[in-house]
Amino acid sequence: MYVEGNVVVAEFTRAAAFDEVEQIQEAFVRCVRQPRVTAHVAHMDLDRSPGERMLGGAAEAAAVGSEHGLEKWAAVADSIERLAVKCRVSEADIDVLATDDVTEAMTWARE
Repeated sequence: MYVEGNVVVAEFTRAAAFDEVEQIQEAFVRCVRQPRVTAHVAHMDLDRSPGERMLGGAAEAAAVGSEHGLEKWAAVADSIERLAVKCRVSEADIDVLATDDVTEAMTWARE
């Protein structure tokens, strides 16, 4: 996870998404606290459904992000996961984009 301009970028791989949820949340909080951050792009390359633990983590992260000025969240995946994340993150009053195109997500997040 890293910050690029105003965007926190996270690339969730098969292992990280399921085995390192707490570490991912801690890294996200550190990144989102930076004053210039206003958006998040979560690129998910998963070999199975994210499950309740990961989806719950996304909802919690969105709530924390909203408290720190996060305005946008892009969920990028080739499958239905992007819609599941969108539903959870939308509860935090953040604009959400669900797409399968990382370039589109980054462009939208930077606007």
